[in-house]
Amino acid sequence: MAGGRSPDGREHWLNWVAFLRGTDTPVGTFQATLPHQAEGSIAYIVFPAHWRKGYARELATSVVTHLFEAFGVPSLSAELDTRNIASLRLVESLGMTRVATTRGADFFKGASSDEYRYQLTRKDWHRSS
Repeated sequence: MAGGRSPDGREHWLNWVAFLRGTDTPVGTFQATLPHQAEGSIAYIVFPAHWRKGYARELATSVVTHLFEAFGVPSLSAELDTRNIASLRLVESLGMTRVATTRGADFFKGASSDEYRYQLTRKDWHRSS
């Protein structure tokens, strides 16, 4: 993982930790998996002390722009728990479109959960930026 690629070299595995500017205080993490010339996937965590401050949007915007510009991926996807309203709003504000629902995708916090899959094409990102 530290090398930024899968063992077979076919995927980029990218990981970032975001810090408050000028400090060593972490705000959250962002991950991207980019198969060669195929749709990439993204995931993120913003630590609770930093929720609702705009950090997730700032981080996501920067990382998505970087992935489309530096790696030329055709599209990105994200899978989200249907109960995570803040994350749903974030990905929709980035221009991602819901393309699928997976029922019973996970068992989390004592309950079965469903997931939405969102997608964003490079073309749509550049059109909205």
